[in-house]
Amino acid sequence: GAQGLAVTTSGDEELRSKVVIIAAGGGAFRAGVAAPDNFALEAMPVQSWGLSAVDGAIPVDSATFVTSAPGIFAIGDACDYPGKVRLIVSGCHEAALMAQAVRKMLRPGPRAPLYASTSPILRRRLGIEK
Repeated sequence: GAQGLAVTTSGDEELRSKVVIIAAGGGAFRAGVAAPDNFALEAMPVQSWGLSAVDGAIPVDSATFVTSAPGIFAIGDACDYPGKVRLIVSGCHEAALMAQAVRKMLRPGPRAPLYASTSPILRRRLGIEK
């Protein structure tokens, strides 16, 4: 969380951040997943981060997409929660909710305005409303 997280790459480079976002494709947390040219991917060691992977996905809070470890978020095929639908559009929705949760964590307080299709400001700029 606030103290920062350290992640070491396969090349032994240490990266530090206040948050880690896991957005790996389906099966990234399973050992020996078949890949092109008979290359086998190794399972990501999420257990060493204090996380568990259930059937190839990390359980998350579906409101924020935070995992059981503070500061570590998971979206897309990397995550699982009750009612999860594995569609690309679901991943986009998850990313938007997760981004707001990360923003609140890093910068508490009011957020900058978002322009949604129902935004009066955007509708005025498009000439739909006066």
